[in-house]
Amino acid sequence: EEPLVGSRPDEYLPFPDEGLDPPLPVVHGANYPRFLTREVMPFVENNYRVQTGSENTGLGGSSYGGSITFYVALHTHGVFGRVLIESPSLYVQDYDAIKQAAKHKDWPSRIYFGGGTEESPPNDPEPFPQTGITKAVKLLQANGVSPERMLVNMTPGQHDDDAWAARFPTALVCLFPSKQ
Repeated sequence: EEPLVGSRPDEYLPFPDEGLDPPLPVVHGANYPRFLTREVMPFVENNYRVQTGSENTGLGGSSYGGSITFYVALHTHGVFGRVLIESPSLYVQDYDAIKQAAKHKDWPSRIYFGGGTEESPPNDPEPFPQTGITKAVKLLQANGVSPERMLVNMTPGQHDDDAWAARFPTALVCLFPSKQ
């Protein structure tokens, strides 16, 4: 079976995922930050009434979408002020996105991580997505992101839309706190 070009893994992965079957040795996710900032965002801003600026601009995704959100936050500067990273597949290419972020300082002002405690088989030595989220949070803290800017929300749940939907209200409150 031939992998589809233009598929979710092809577009969202900046590095090949060795676990895909069939394998997808060439991926195009490294182009995604540029696509968002040079094509999607200008189109939206030119055709819809939107507030611009990082304080009004967020990005989010789940699974590979969560991973590309982390990658986009790493490779865009001052564009996204809020990111929702849900059940991210940060393990790809031995956590390469996290390794690339080792000395990055320009993170969004609000960062939400969500994940389910039942996304991996029981007794998995590196449970998904907890391991990736833990590594990312440690890196962000080492890079000066204060705990007030981040929320990690691990709840019971599988790797599916129902679990993500159940955590979504908490993500919104984290990313868009009420102004008092």
